[in-house]
Amino acid sequence: MSGENEIPLYDYIIDSLNAKLADLESCVDGHSKEELDSVKDVYMNVAVPLPQLSPELPPTQDVPKRYTAYINYTKLLFKVDTFFAVGSPLGVFLALRNIRIGIGRGQEYWEQENISEDMPACRQMFNIFHPYDPVAYRVEPLVCKEYFGKRPVLIPYHRGGKRLHIGFQEFTENLAVRTHAIKNYMISAR
Repeated sequence: MSGENEIPLYDYIIDSLNAKLADLESCVDGHSKEELDSVKDVYMNVAVPLPQLSPELPPTQDVPKRYTAYINYTKLLFKVDTFFAVGSPLGVFLALRNIRIGIGRGQEYWEQENISEDMPACRQMFNIFHPYDPVAYRVEPLVCKEYFGKRPVLIPYHRGGKRLHIGFQEFTENLAVRTHAIKNYMISAR
């Protein structure tokens, strides 16, 4: 039994029981309490005929494509300028719900009809996560589709700057970008 059919069914049962109780109360005149209790027991044991529920599903054209629950959150007493999401799985949940953080370009920009765009409530956001976090997901591709191919920025360690492997990784990425630019220049110079 689905949740949307349960409430009308309960309403139907309550209405029919109230009607039987009103019938019983109308017959009260001139009868003793014992007679009324015996009649009441008879009425309480009578089964209420239930309406037949349709096994068919309702047409899907009236069903909204996306459901957002209305939750009344407590508002902060100040405006948020910068939001730091540290170790937050926010990107995963937004991606699973096909929600993009809006930059005001609309649905045509994303070129998919099942994606909805929500506007941010702060000026800037930093999504800080560990590279090996299993639920970490970048938020940048959910803001702008040009960021799909870009890698996240590594934050230097607080003790003594960047470690050797991070410096080497950035050096190789920088070298690859520069050699690609030189190659493109040589091809265009021909």
